[in-house]
Amino acid sequence: MVKSKDLWLGIFCLLGGTALYFYSSNYDNFSYDVVGGGGFPRLLAIIIFACGLLIGAEVFFKRKNTTESKKAPGNYGAAIKMFVSVLVYIMILTHVGYVVSTLALTAVLLYIQNVKDIKKLALYSVVIVAALYLLFRVVLAVKLPTGILI
Repeated sequence: MVKSKDLWLGIFCLLGGTALYFYSSNYDNFSYDVVGGGGFPRLLAIIIFACGLLIGAEVFFKRKNTTESKKAPGNYGAAIKMFVSVLVYIMILTHVGYVVSTLALTAVLLYIQNVKDIKKLALYSVVIVAALYLLFRVVLAVKLPTGILI
């Protein structure tokens, strides 16, 4: 049984990836930039296109299930909690600061995803935030929001 939503998603990814690739080829290229202004968008376009290919392959090559398929249960409560958590994060980010608010968000999201051990929660949060901080602040030299708590 071919799921029409998956088929349409695959087609959308193929068309969107192709359009993004050709649109990003018009970006300026600077002599000091190895990949040019469109390098990152082209990379994303290739990834989107590849995802479309994978989704399409899954739709067309998936074996037909002879038994009646049951709808997978969703966890709407967790999705709503995560959405609200990210909204709160966005609202407090500039007031509290990147490090503290991202630590709190990471801990909350991990807790929602059933990481209940406090030691693991703290360790994972610190490692994730440290990696993100190094990526954005040190490698990419992005100025991160600072607030009353850093």
